[in-house]
Amino acid sequence: MGKVLYAITQVLKQPFKIIFPTKVFGPRKFEDNKRLILACNHASGWDPIAYTVWFKSRAHFMYKSTFNNSRFLRSVLGSLEHISVRRGETDTGAVKGCINILEQDKILAIYPEGTRNRDFDCIQEFKTGVALIALRTHSPIRPLYNWQRYRCFRMNYIYVGEQFTLEQFYDKPLDKATLREATDYIWHKVDECRIQLNEIMAKAGKHRRKPTRKERAQRDHFLRLKQDRLERQAKIRLEGEQHENLVEEIGQLDEQDLDLSRLDYTFNPDSSSTTLAEPTVDNAHQTTSQQHTTDANAVKEQERLTHATADNDTEQAAPISTTTDE
Repeated sequence: MGKVLYAITQVLKQPFKIIFPTKVFGPRKFEDNKRLILACNHASGWDPIAYTVWFKSRAHFMYKSTFNNSRFLRSVLGSLEHISVRRGETDTGAVKGCINILEQDKILAIYPEGTRNRDFDCIQEFKTGVALIALRTHSPIRPLYNWQRYRCFRMNYIYVGEQFTLEQFYDKPLDKATLREATDYIWHKVDECRIQLNEIMAKAGKHRRKPTRKERAQRDHFLRLKQDRLERQAKIRLEGEQHENLVEEIGQLDEQDLDLSRLDYTFNPDSSSTTLAEPTVDNAHQTTSQQHTTDANAVKEQERLTHATADNDTEQAAPISTTTDE
């Protein structure tokens, strides 16, 4: 069924080319039977359709799992071997599906921003999933950039960047730091496509179309959410630094040679709480003197008991000796 649906999409290409006119800067066909990851910015929901219409190489896309609520979409997208992903959480099933696609030497298209970006000329921070999949499969990556949001019968532009790999990260441990560094590297490659396409458009005297009132409202809302997210991240980062400083101070205290014998507990009857306090020097000397006096008294008492026991034994042993002599 998947082959039949893909054949139908090929038939529908010509009408869609009229509806979504697009100029592609770069190759529109990639090597057959070669695994490849396409990393694209996400300008609108028409991005996958535009790729299918204007590119000659078949790609398998990732889509949000809410589309599966529709039985029709679930059957169509599943037949075309597109991959469902649950946004906002770690979806191991989606990662395995992507790895399976690449192991079959197919093309996987990912939108690492994770959602549509209303601010077209500023790419959002990428999710680390694209780096994880690329590092696990050692797949090459090709960046793509959509210049603006698609609208019917309005010209749009796509820039295709140079293919690259993450071989400089292959020998590093696959931890959060490595994934973040590799993801930022991919982001810079896609951002280079944005810069190149902006230069081409500037030389040609082209400008992005003016957004509609609805698009302006969506963009403003998106920018507010983005600012709130950045503020929350800065707050979390600050709290993390404060926590690290506190841990460092505690570690320094642990390294000090503390005299625990000079610590005592004081009870405050007004607050009904017990606090740990360090006694003064006079109290410390007094405590030491009391300890010495107690030890001396204990020694004297032990000697007295020893002498008393010895005298008692002598008194009991004398009559026994007299009886034996008789």
